[in-house]
Amino acid sequence: MAERIQIVRATEEGDYEQSAMLLTVNDPWAKLGRTYAYSYDKVHNPEDELIVAKKGERVVGCLLLEMHSTLKAFVRALCVSAEYRSHGIGADLLAFAEHRAFKETANVFLFVSSERGKKFYETNGYQEVGYLKDLNITGVGEWIMRKTIGPNDEVEYNELEILVLDGDAETLEEAIRNAGTAMCKKGLVRDVYAEKCIEREKIFSTGLPTNIPVAIPHTDAKYVNRDCLCFQRMKKPVVAIEIGGTEELPCQMVVNLGMTGAGSQVTMLSKMMEVLQDEAFMNICLTGHPDEVKEEVKKVLGNAML
Repeated sequence: MAERIQIVRATEEGDYEQSAMLLTVNDPWAKLGRTYAYSYDKVHNPEDELIVAKKGERVVGCLLLEMHSTLKAFVRALCVSAEYRSHGIGADLLAFAEHRAFKETANVFLFVSSERGKKFYETNGYQEVGYLKDLNITGVGEWIMRKTIGPNDEVEYNELEILVLDGDAETLEEAIRNAGTAMCKKGLVRDVYAEKCIEREKIFSTGLPTNIPVAIPHTDAKYVNRDCLCFQRMKKPVVAIEIGGTEELPCQMVVNLGMTGAGSQVTMLSKMMEVLQDEAFMNICLTGHPDEVKEEVKKVLGNAML
């Protein structure tokens, strides 16, 4: 069986050595004339965080994240080995870094000097916020790119984010996509979150056979930026398959779950399966004003985050 590529924080000396070499021999650092010694010092800086894509013991991509710079967070470098490009590794490294950064800050910044690089970052949700002429080399400028989940002072870090939607979808898949779009716009999940939920739903269905049936689609933590729940009250019930069974359930509510840790996801799922059987809680969720729903959900489910 072919070894899968893993995205992890660097912990071994080989991670630092291979990453330094990868950065040194590839642009933009090669074009800038950065030496191996320079690259090694950068990736080994204890104040920075080196994230690596590994196939076995080989580093095939790396990202250097700074959480202490003026532009917090700042992607100092991102590089993927030539033979592994166009396989989504760069996007996965970026998502891993964002997942970590958004726990402390509302923004991720980076500089990019090539049109191709700029297009890659735009595809991954970054926007141009400035341009610097002759930053490192005469005649070569750098775009300043930013991905944000909102104004710094308005983001509640380490808090459970709640969205409440009134949905008019005809199918569960459509409802999941609508929730994913709303969650992605707020920077809570990655753009592939909804499709990953749909893929998982086909294998592990999430319909709860409660008095008022509810579907709770979710997916792996790596597709989530911040802990969140999206409650979608359906104008017409959508059909979900019962958990562990084959029976079709007409669900009046679809609750998309987004948790940044496997442990917290299990805890939240367990708590939700309990409270979704509470008639008073369900009545508020289905008929209450969105602000009332958010307040009740945080009161009942917020402790599942602790």
